[in-house]
Amino acid sequence: MIIEGADAVIRREFRGRGGSNDYTLEWTSVESIVDREGKVLAGVWGGDWTDIARGIETRQVRHKSPEVRIHRSACPVRMCMIDWYEYNSYTDPEHCSSSHRTYWLRVEAGSTPGDGD
Repeated sequence: MIIEGADAVIRREFRGRGGSNDYTLEWTSVESIVDREGKVLAGVWGGDWTDIARGIETRQVRHKSPEVRIHRSACPVRMCMIDWYEYNSYTDPEHCSSSHRTYWLRVEAGSTPGDGD
């Protein structure tokens, strides 16, 4: 992911849909944040933005998803992400399933007007 502006906000994604006899949930979560020096950071999930390292902030506003704000000055930053999937059938439990996929997201600062001039 490339930051083109002053900062980028990464939010947990959540999607779900339900039928009369089943439901499906899909979500993405941030498992860890690693600063440019390799230090693993813990998020602070309060209502206001909280600095967890220079240029990296976290928050969670009430019932909304957790957010990580990364300023270009903090880049590069890596985040371990997990995509989750769950299907549940109320009438056919043999078809219930869940899975997850873990991957790393690297956040870098893009060029700004005037760079390289």
